[in-house]
Amino acid sequence: MEIKDDIARIQAKLGVYELAKKLEDKDANVRKNTARTLGTMGDTSAVGPLMRALNDNNVFVRRAVIESLGKLKDSRAVVPLIELLQGDKIGLRWRAAEALGRIGDPTAIDPLIEALKDDDENVRALAVEALGRIGDEDSVDPLLKALKDSVDAVRLNAIKALGSLGDIKAIKPLEGLRNEHTEVDGTVISVKASEAILKIKSTDAYKEYHADKQRELMDIINGLKAGKNIQALIDMLKSNDVETRKESAKALGSLGDSNAVVPLINSLKDEDESVRSIAAGALGRIGNKLAVRPLTEALDDDAEVVRRIAAKALSKIGDKLLVTSLIKALDDTDEKVRKHIVEALGNIGDRRAVEPLLKMLEDSDSIMQTHIADALGEIGDRRAVDFLLELIDDKEEWVRCNVSRALGNIGAAKAVEPLLERLGDESWYVREAASEALGAIGNSKATSALLQAFEREDQESVLGNIAWALGKIGDKSAVEPLIKALENKNEVIRMSAAKALGNIGDSTAIWPLISTLKDDEISVRVNAVIALGEIGEPAAISTLEKYRFEDKIYYGVTLGEKATEAINRIRSKMAYEEFLANENK
Repeated sequence: MEIKDDIARIQAKLGVYELAKKLEDKDANVRKNTARTLGTMGDTSAVGPLMRALNDNNVFVRRAVIESLGKLKDSRAVVPLIELLQGDKIGLRWRAAEALGRIGDPTAIDPLIEALKDDDENVRALAVEALGRIGDEDSVDPLLKALKDSVDAVRLNAIKALGSLGDIKAIKPLEGLRNEHTEVDGTVISVKASEAILKIKSTDAYKEYHADKQRELMDIINGLKAGKNIQALIDMLKSNDVETRKESAKALGSLGDSNAVVPLINSLKDEDESVRSIAAGALGRIGNKLAVRPLTEALDDDAEVVRRIAAKALSKIGDKLLVTSLIKALDDTDEKVRKHIVEALGNIGDRRAVEPLLKMLEDSDSIMQTHIADALGEIGDRRAVDFLLELIDDKEEWVRCNVSRALGNIGAAKAVEPLLERLGDESWYVREAASEALGAIGNSKATSALLQAFEREDQESVLGNIAWALGKIGDKSAVEPLIKALENKNEVIRMSAAKALGNIGDSTAIWPLISTLKDDEISVRVNAVIALGEIGEPAAISTLEKYRFEDKIYYGVTLGEKATEAINRIRSKMAYEEFLANENK
């Protein structure tokens, strides 16, 4: 096999030598076509004959020879090509630049850099491209200068070349071109600049550099945060470095110092959208009302992310002066912005928002409807009830869920029957929301259905909500079923039943609750103690006294502390009742 390969190579070389003889043909077209053919064959044995043909008296032949030398990529051709690059024939100069770029020999770097000053724009453009192909770091500064060339094609090639070179210092000059929409042969400068930046940022060198710089920056930021050096962080908001401005804005937001409000307001005008968005978020965390107007203006920002976070920040501040501007912003093109606007209107709770939200409810998809339902529930205006009831059977479970909670928040008595139907919903999320809503409304008509649901339900969180609802309604017909539930094998049910019995306050539950103080679960025992305190019967005091020094902890509080609170509550009630009795004598 190796012998056959060697024979094939020898035959190919013989073919090159035979063909190369035609470079001396009298017909210029034959010489030109021969030069082109030799370039496509890929055999470097053609380099010698082609180099001799660089002296051909026909310019078109010489052009074909240069192109072929570039295709063959042999460094022997570099020196004669440099001579042509520095010659007086424009057409040969730019072809030589192109060929030198293809060959990629570093010897050509200095002559190509010098060619960036050439009078001809094609020579400059191809010299720039060649430097990008060779990829030497010495080319970076000359290429950065080429970004300011008077010819757009040269600048475009410089952008591409800098992206290929991957040098970090090119990022800032390239970022300066991201807003330039000049078009060159169908390619937009800003698009290529963005592509070049991404290319540089994807290099390992940049990632390592960025990681080191980020660590260094965060060490500085964390040190200033620890020392609460607000002024230093404020000064860093004026840095030329975007990352520095971003991290200082974050730090100021987390510290929550009101002295940072005005500087952060100024950062809402930062040239970088990420800085503007972080500043908006920081102002929301600080919560100072000085930021209301600037954040409202930020709802018109060109960047969706800024509008989104400004809306979220306003929802946290919750100033009624915002309502008109927020209602106007409900027409924003970005869904997430609209979501935060709706949330803000709900948090503020101003009834002026009801009609616009109801109108929006009709034309929104199911996701937005859930947010609108939440907001209407927070506002609590009864004008929303009929609209919400139309959605209580919606095919989407989250719509049914949020509508149920909203009706509970509003306290709509006419919603009781539809909510009772939702206790049988296929989604436990909806059953949980419906039981919570029925408790919030507090209508005793719901007691029987809630008790039936309590018997058949198998989802812990729903059972807990049903027990809570029964406690909120306070109907005494629920006492016996809840007492029975104190013996359920499920901890959550026992705990919820104890809590509900305390809310109802019927003395029938005293001894069952006292028995529950021996429950294995601390959560059940604590809620039984609390319930005994709420019922307020003196008969429970002697038993509660036994638990005053119990040190089992539940949510950061000991059982003994809760027992002491319950005893004091019962005694306060006894003293009050004695006082009333004396008053009535």
